[in-house]
Amino acid sequence: MSWMINHHGGRRFFNLVTLTTNSAKTQESFRMDRSSVSRKLDGGFIVEHDFDLIAKSLRFRIEVLNAGSLSVYDLQFLAVSELHFDDELGGCWERLELREIVLDQVPEGSATEEWAVWLNFWDTAQLRLKCAQILIDGTHLR
Repeated sequence: MSWMINHHGGRRFFNLVTLTTNSAKTQESFRMDRSSVSRKLDGGFIVEHDFDLIAKSLRFRIEVLNAGSLSVYDLQFLAVSELHFDDELGGCWERLELREIVLDQVPEGSATEEWAVWLNFWDTAQLRLKCAQILIDGTHLR
């Protein structure tokens, strides 16, 4: 199964949606930077997800169990311009494990000033996207 959404155009602007979780924020989540995203989120389970076509936003609520401690992160991609999902198996999952997240391209190195992100689920499905902003627990990733 494969699907793709592209949005390319002239001077089009998007509304930004900020979604928050009810969980308490930790100091650790506010200190997350691009070098620690993969280390913090890899192996977590996506317990909620939302794709808003009007706002062009994608949100994941991710639970990560590390050394007996559960951390919950709200990961948002705003102003999504490209979205590609490839699934080798094509079936449904009971749970969704985020096996790996890679920041392929940062805005400073992009002609379109966008993030390019690759996410791997269960080692059988991949999600690739481009977006203008990434938020973790409501804080912009820089």
